[in-house]
Amino acid sequence: MYFLTIYIPSYNRGKLLLKQLDTISSNLKLQNVRVIVSDNCSADSDYTKVKTFCESKSNFFYERNDFNDTGNPNIFKGFLKSFDTEYLWILSDNDILKNNSVDSIIQILKKNEIDLFLMTHDSYLDFEVIDYTQEDLLNNQILKSNGLGLISNVIYKTEFIKSNLYIGYDYIFTWFPHLAVIIKSFFNETGKIGLINKKHFFEDEKLGLIVNDKFYYSRSYFGFVLLAELFEPKLKIKFLRNFSKFWNLRHWIFFKKAPNKFFNETLAYGYLSKNMLFFTTKLFIWRFIYLFKSNNKIKF
Repeated sequence: MYFLTIYIPSYNRGKLLLKQLDTISSNLKLQNVRVIVSDNCSADSDYTKVKTFCESKSNFFYERNDFNDTGNPNIFKGFLKSFDTEYLWILSDNDILKNNSVDSIIQILKKNEIDLFLMTHDSYLDFEVIDYTQEDLLNNQILKSNGLGLISNVIYKTEFIKSNLYIGYDYIFTWFPHLAVIIKSFFNETGKIGLINKKHFFEDEKLGLIVNDKFYYSRSYFGFVLLAELFEPKLKIKFLRNFSKFWNLRHWIFFKKAPNKFFNETLAYGYLSKNMLFFTTKLFIWRFIYLFKSNNKIKF
């Protein structure tokens, strides 16, 4: 049984991944910790070096998919590593760690009883452990976009999430399967959540982006609303009301031409039309604004 498993899904970012692995290796006491790289069939030749690096280190493992099964399935495979480890960290290859980050995190996990360790965007936050309900999760993390949706920001106590892993498969098309698991785990449950500012552990720069930010956001935007079904009834309505606020619906129009979003957009439109009054009216107004903007070449 491992204490911590660090699972790193990766695709075509070999140099950054090597930097990440070197940082982990040089500052990690390896007892009872393993690192797993899941290469999503990269064409990058640097993954030969990644494989060699992992084979030279105790408790580092390199796995390569036979084909590229896209980002979310490769990310979600990390949850299949939950059954022989106490804590699981699904870490992006381009969220580069500072020196000694892993050892510092391990010490925090060992000293505190934590069901979910969340590295947030709150600049004032040092470290605290709080009892969280699903309502707290919604109000303090999801509605505030405080970092919970980013895979690297969350470390899971596997006993807390194991019984709800199945829900991630149901939501793998939404771009937020890991968030689906978290929300479901807090359904009528209270968990201890450890909160700390992520700047303690990560370098500041955002490195190695492959997908255009605007397109990436638009694809995730439409799937996000479908997470509403995982909330307790009163919280579901609050979540939907926030999502369908007039200003929040601007993305529906301005990212219209982004690729690979038709499926989630169609589902989201039907879902919101059924559950939220005036949604279609607000969307019609945004379409009129977008048409006016396009005809007059106005920038928002």
